[in-house]
Amino acid sequence: MNAAVSKTVSGEIPPTRVRIPPPPSRRTNERFDGRPCSVRAGRDSFRLVSEIADYFRERVLAGLDAEHRELLVAAAGVGGAREWRRALLLSDRAVREWAARAAADEQSGQRSAYQRLRPLTPELGRAVQEAAVSEQKTGLDAERELIAQMVWGIGERLAAIDTEASLASSQHSLNHMAVEAAEILLGAGRVLGDPDWLLSEANEMLHDLVRPR
Repeated sequence: MNAAVSKTVSGEIPPTRVRIPPPPSRRTNERFDGRPCSVRAGRDSFRLVSEIADYFRERVLAGLDAEHRELLVAAAGVGGAREWRRALLLSDRAVREWAARAAADEQSGQRSAYQRLRPLTPELGRAVQEAAVSEQKTGLDAERELIAQMVWGIGERLAAIDTEASLASSQHSLNHMAVEAAEILLGAGRVLGDPDWLLSEANEMLHDLVRPR
C-alpha cells in the first residue's frame, strides 16, 4: 500500500480541480479504428470500453476543432485489470512528454523539471508535485500554469492511490488522472500551436491504451 502524499508541498500552488461526470457505462461494437466491426453471433463481438481511455478521449474530443474531431480514433481497451497500467502509461506520457514538450518550448536548450523525472510510479507522486512547483517558480504563462496544475494533480493522485485496493475503489481517481492528462495534452497543443501534433499524440495514446505493457 502506498502512503498518501502530504497535504502540502513547499511553495505549491493548489491545482485547478477537474470535475468529471459519472463514469459512462456502455459497450461498443466499433473497431478501434472507429469503423463498425462485423457482428458475430453474440456477445464476443462487443467489448467494454476502458473508462480511462473513454474519459481521455472525450476530454480531448471536446478540445479539438471540428476538422480534427472527425479524425480522432475510438476509445477502446479490454480488461479491467489493466486499468491501473493504463493510468500509469497515460500519466507518464502526459507529464514526461507532453508537459515537458510545452515547457521545453519556452526554455530552449534546458531540460525541464518534467524531463528530469524517472518513469512514473506511485512512489514518485510527491516528486511529480515538486516538479510542477519547480516549473511554476520559473514564471509561467496561463497555458503552462494550467499544465503545471494538472501535473500537480496527477502527482497527488499517484501518491494517494493504493495499488492493492480494488479497481472499484480506485477507478474514480484513475478517471480524474485521465482527464488531467487530456488537459495537459490540450494545453501543450495550444502552446505549440500545432493541432496536427495534438491529434497524432492523442491517437497514438488511444492505440497504446488498448493493451498497455
